[in-house]
Amino acid sequence: MSSRYVVNQTGVFNGRELSYEFVLECIQVADSSGRPAGTASVFSYIADLPVEEQCTRPVVFAFNGGPGSASLYLHLGGIGPKRVAIPTDLKEELFAPHFVLESSQHSLLDVADIVFIDPINTGYGRGAPDADLSEIYSVEGDARYFSNIIRHWINNAGRWNAPKYILGESYGTHRAVFLADILLNVHSIALDGVILVGQAINVQETLDRHGNLAGAIAGLEFKTATAWFHGKGAQDFSSVEDAVKAATAYSNGEFASALLKGNQISSDELTRVAKTLEGFTGIDANVYIKNRLWLTKGAFLKQLLESNCKTLGSLDSRYTGRVCDAAAGESDIEPSVERTKPGFVACGAQYFGAAGFPLDDEYRLSDSTAAKQWEWREANARGFMRFGKPSPFETYPYVSRLTQFLKQVEHARVFIATGIYDSLTTVGAAEHLLRHYAIPADRVASHHYPAGHMMYIDPNACRQLNDDLRSFICPKL
Repeated sequence: MSSRYVVNQTGVFNGRELSYEFVLECIQVADSSGRPAGTASVFSYIADLPVEEQCTRPVVFAFNGGPGSASLYLHLGGIGPKRVAIPTDLKEELFAPHFVLESSQHSLLDVADIVFIDPINTGYGRGAPDADLSEIYSVEGDARYFSNIIRHWINNAGRWNAPKYILGESYGTHRAVFLADILLNVHSIALDGVILVGQAINVQETLDRHGNLAGAIAGLEFKTATAWFHGKGAQDFSSVEDAVKAATAYSNGEFASALLKGNQISSDELTRVAKTLEGFTGIDANVYIKNRLWLTKGAFLKQLLESNCKTLGSLDSRYTGRVCDAAAGESDIEPSVERTKPGFVACGAQYFGAAGFPLDDEYRLSDSTAAKQWEWREANARGFMRFGKPSPFETYPYVSRLTQFLKQVEHARVFIATGIYDSLTTVGAAEHLLRHYAIPADRVASHHYPAGHMMYIDPNACRQLNDDLRSFICPKL
């Protein structure tokens, strides 16, 4: 079924000294017909504890998104026992003098074993020669083989009685809600919690496109926070949290009402709302007046520091980069990616190499084919009107996977982590999810962090995230 390599390590986490196994498995993946599709690499951190304690110790299964992204960012972002030391000074040059991998003293390993799963064709996993991966490259096929991996791990580790949590980031939040459903209704495995980091399961409603009022409303908190950070707007507030709170109240009140009026809005109201938006976001009121209050997040990222010839990161808008010369053939860059990705790649190569795993191939950070071929439709959508392929009548009821799961497993809870400076999966989108769906408020822990999409790369946000996750997983501590 798999190749398994083990390295024994020790560390101190949240003040607790632990010996643990660092395990790499290359697990065989098959499609729904049992045909070999390839392998997926799975990294586990298992505390060396007495059998009776280990059997009931919580397990967190974690993965990044994409689709087609390996788990490296979560793996070395501080939730596990190691983290890439990203500079706290966002202007500091990351490439000099060298990349540093340090111990993550606030890792969850003191309270839970952690399993990081890389999708097929990422990490050390590979697709089988001549395999047809079309089924694997889909919301349901992806979750199906992930569920098989998780069941395989639980069975081999003897952890059927352990509390079980899945942690997905970005697209991984889609995978997480599908997994919760499939694990329960196919494998009879009831999760204790679903952790959504940078949740995107209501993406169809909150997508930043013209005419989508929910998306326009949901983006204001992000724009306000970013303007506050760069000293361009919301400067009457002493903290970014206060600025975001005020933006939330305004976006769901006067701003929403003004947007709904469209071209029937009066000139006086249009001017008044535009001036208020200028105060929140730092973008000139005339821009809002010209566009009848519409401003995409992408346009905002380019315009806020345009006079300084700078652009902002979409994953983390605290990062800035020089504007590219499109006329000369330069391509746009993502400052927050360019400043962090090389460190993760270098530290991952060093870390896995030093572990001594007998592997000849490189660790793949992503599978670009997956994103190009991904099938987003799923079975639950068939109950809705649909003509043609694709169709403007398509719907993607991903949230229903979560709400149904919560109705079936009444003790299960949900954790939502959102980066305030994340333009992709925003604070407003998370608030929209909780306001408009049957997700019991008393079973949700929702937290905002002063960082971006991968909030854990910020050391302070990482520490707070781990503390919040620890309280979520072990509320009696």
